[in-house]
Amino acid sequence: MNLTQAWSTPPAEPVMPVSGELHLWLIDLDIPPENFERFLSADELDRAGRLVTSAGSRRFVTARGCLRSILADYLETDAGSIGFRYGTAGKPEIAAPDSRLRFNLTHSGQLALLALTRQCEIGVDMEPLKPLPNLMAIAGKIFGAEVHQTLAELDIALRTVRFLQLWTAHEAQAKCCGNSVFSHPDSTIPVVNFEPDAGWIGAVAIPQGVPEVSKWRTYRLSPADF
Repeated sequence: MNLTQAWSTPPAEPVMPVSGELHLWLIDLDIPPENFERFLSADELDRAGRLVTSAGSRRFVTARGCLRSILADYLETDAGSIGFRYGTAGKPEIAAPDSRLRFNLTHSGQLALLALTRQCEIGVDMEPLKPLPNLMAIAGKIFGAEVHQTLAELDIALRTVRFLQLWTAHEAQAKCCGNSVFSHPDSTIPVVNFEPDAGWIGAVAIPQGVPEVSKWRTYRLSPADF
């Protein structure tokens, strides 16, 4: 499923997802972080400051700031007032204000992807399509001998695509459960792969079932929106 041309301009006042609906936000992390620093909590700013690279720090601030801004629009509150609680593997959820809105955020390189539903737990992942020198070793460790053999029979380009489809699906299921990627998530959780942008592979997982595409609402947030 290719969403490259499906993204629309974000609404000024997004409407809360209804039951059985999925909202996706593709976020350009080159939006200047200065737009968001005032929203972040002390622990978020501390996490940003401990990242190894300045680019990583800036993109973390932008990702968390955009998350807060988007959630605030849905919840009709101030971005800085949103409180989070965290699961054992660090998955955040809204602690305040009280809400049935559920979300998951993933970011890699210059892009982030935010997925939102109502009441249902959700997990999302996104990875760039690029050469992976350790692909087969990771496949054997995470997916087992049968998948490893199947991948070995593909040419290098198809092998990379298929591995990333499996990896993003695995990570989306793990995040849906609030587990780490090296855990063994429930593989029966429904998951769908898609292309969020050219050269990227994503996946979204929802225990109650991923809605059909007609129930997806897709928005793209870019520097031009600020």
